[in-house]
Amino acid sequence: MTRGKDLSDFERGFIVGARMAGASVTKTAQLASVSIGTVTKVTSAFSSLGKTSVSRVGNCGRQRTFDDRDARALVRYVRKNRTATLPQVTEIVNAGRGQTVSARTVRRQLHREGYSKIAVQKPLITKTNAHLRVQWCKNHQHWSVEMWKKVIWSDESFFTIFSTGLGI
Repeated sequence: MTRGKDLSDFERGFIVGARMAGASVTKTAQLASVSIGTVTKVTSAFSSLGKTSVSRVGNCGRQRTFDDRDARALVRYVRKNRTATLPQVTEIVNAGRGQTVSARTVRRQLHREGYSKIAVQKPLITKTNAHLRVQWCKNHQHWSVEMWKKVIWSDESFFTIFSTGLGI
């Protein structure tokens, strides 16, 4: 008798067929070279489910911490609070649960749901620069079309935001 291997569909069908033909559990176990417990489990699964093959998909590995309901609640919160950071989201998730989860678990779940980053990066504009931009807009808001036609627009400018150390 081998132990720890899954039965093939043929072996399961053989066990069910032998039992339906009137063979005892012990005799069926001897014929199929399996334990009496295996014969009992296969025949009871056949009588309750009506099939000989048992799918083990979803039964392997560790159970996930987030079920479908928790995942939907997490996505709902992230959509509502787009600027929330990962520690903030983790704290909110743990506040509503009896079991705490780590920030890494929350990050993995958000990645499964299609979110690669939580908070949007802030643009590199200082308060002074923002004030100067608004002032420029106010100064030019009443320009006519003829005045704007005299402006040369170009997207070919050379400047660096951060020093690269290459002397360019």
